[in-house]
Amino acid sequence: MRGKWQNTHKKPPFSYALLSRQLICVLVAYVVSLRLYQAYKPFVMKFTSNFKYALLALTIVAGSNNAFARNASSKRLSEYVNPFIGASTNTSLARAEHGLGKTFPGAATPWGMTQVSPNTITGGDNGSGYSHEHTTIEGFAMTQMSGIGWYGDLGNFLVMPTTGKLHTYRGTEDRPDAGYRSRYDKESEKASAGYYTVHLTDYDITAELTATPHGGVMRFTFPESDCSRIQIDLARRVGGTSTRQRVERVDDYTIRGWMQCPPEGGGWGNGDGKADYTVYFYSRSDKPLKDYGVWQADIPDNAKRRLWDVVTPEYAGYIENATITPAPPRQKGNISVSTTSFRHGRGNRSPSAPPYLL
Repeated sequence: MRGKWQNTHKKPPFSYALLSRQLICVLVAYVVSLRLYQAYKPFVMKFTSNFKYALLALTIVAGSNNAFARNASSKRLSEYVNPFIGASTNTSLARAEHGLGKTFPGAATPWGMTQVSPNTITGGDNGSGYSHEHTTIEGFAMTQMSGIGWYGDLGNFLVMPTTGKLHTYRGTEDRPDAGYRSRYDKESEKASAGYYTVHLTDYDITAELTATPHGGVMRFTFPESDCSRIQIDLARRVGGTSTRQRVERVDDYTIRGWMQCPPEGGGWGNGDGKADYTVYFYSRSDKPLKDYGVWQADIPDNAKRRLWDVVTPEYAGYIENATITPAPPRQKGNISVSTTSFRHGRGNRSPSAPPYLL
């Protein structure tokens, strides 16, 4: 019938003969299997025994792998972190215009405000302030940018431990003895998540850095010396310079102050990024600062102070001839910073940090 489905298959009739043949086949197969088992019983027993031992061995191996996995999982994930990955700005090594990762190897906390890190260079398109192939360090800063171009910014509150003759200029990579920067032992440079250390060979000083969400701790181990000091460059800025600074003594252990960083001092995009910020700091030492002073460079009012200007010999001359004034009396240190006020700078000290700020 068109338009209507019909089942044209008929159900086959039940057959006792077919059922009998199927039962006979099953019985014959059982008898043959039984005879074969009896004939080869020794071999079968040996095989099942070996299979049992093989199964036991597999269980032991699996158990060992599980134990290894448990031991591996007991290692903290942060221990796999290598902060030196990407820590270079060298365009020659990268064979590209914009260098490598431009990351910094110093200490930071997740979503933290500070990045306590070594700085090896000021000027050029070196946004992180550090490049792994450099052989000298000019100081340790409290703020950094990571993985960026356009000349970078931050690198504020540059701290450098020194001994011997006082230098007010940082020097350069090819002329480190002209300033306070130092060569360093590359083998001694270590970094892990939240920690950095290095040995400054020119001064025989070991530096250690760590960070808190709003501050940082710097510890310097000095050699026996007639004159050891900690220098703080408030003008320093990765992509230029801060244009105004202030520092004051709070007590025998503490200083506070601020640095203004407008576009006129370079910074982000060499000033074209219009970065305009002020860093307030509150710094406390674990030892009383017996002798202290400030240096101040006489820079002409009409002098340009952007990225390319602050690396010229003329500008270096201003800094080298800075006036040193014994003044505000102020060596492991812990620093807190703020971009809003002194009060927030002091309040940003972490309760878990030691009771000293640098």
